[in-house]
Amino acid sequence: MSRNNFMCWKLTQLCCYLSAAIGAVVASVAIGNVSAQFGQKCPLYTRLVYDAVNDSQVRIVDDQPRLWEPMSTCDLSTYLPVACAAYAFVLAYFILMCDRVEKLSTGSGSRNRMLGLFFPLLLSSILLSILMLVASVRTTNGTDVFCHALYQSSSVRCIDAEGYDWPDYPDARTFYVNLLLGVISSWLSTVGCFLSFLVLILRCFSGVDRPTEPHRRPLVSGPQCLPSTSVCSMSSPKSEPLLDEQKAGSSSASYDTQ
Repeated sequence: MSRNNFMCWKLTQLCCYLSAAIGAVVASVAIGNVSAQFGQKCPLYTRLVYDAVNDSQVRIVDDQPRLWEPMSTCDLSTYLPVACAAYAFVLAYFILMCDRVEKLSTGSGSRNRMLGLFFPLLLSSILLSILMLVASVRTTNGTDVFCHALYQSSSVRCIDAEGYDWPDYPDARTFYVNLLLGVISSWLSTVGCFLSFLVLILRCFSGVDRPTEPHRRPLVSGPQCLPSTSVCSMSSPKSEPLLDEQKAGSSSASYDTQ
């Protein structure tokens, strides 16, 4: 495989890991902002009773802390993507710094450093895909439960409640943007992790990381002349013992002549 093919595979894997890491960071920040907008309370999976006032204000009828989901529910969607993002950045660094081959100290060939990273990268990609899938499903289902409770009690959809006034939570006017951003970014990160696993498998079967053969001097065939005599022979490298015998015979003949 040419150097260009190797670089294409390398850049593809880098894009997968970077998209997974960036999506996870955005999802974590978005869910954290939603919790902060509701006064460090977790809206995911929370079922409350709401009342819409004049189509411009949403009021929570019974706002008690025990009715909200514990913060550990949102912590899973907040801190798990952070851990996945850090891991994805580390894997992207290894891919970036890994060359195709490295020369052996003996100079007899080369060996592949990418093949040594294949199994660690494979297991890491599978682990990242599973963790981000769990975080994405939790974030999506939690958002659906919260928006369904809002619509069921006040007949106001989450997308319509964007920009409404919340008397008890004045910073919650943009809650739906953050919820939607968290859902989309978490799924983007999940897709990036899965694609990194798929690209790694395809790269293994493509043979782009196949070790190079050691450099060998080409075999020269044709007329070979001895430097000290005028004897020429049509020989291959296998006829070197014959040339040595001819050279030795010429030397002994010169001594006899003297």
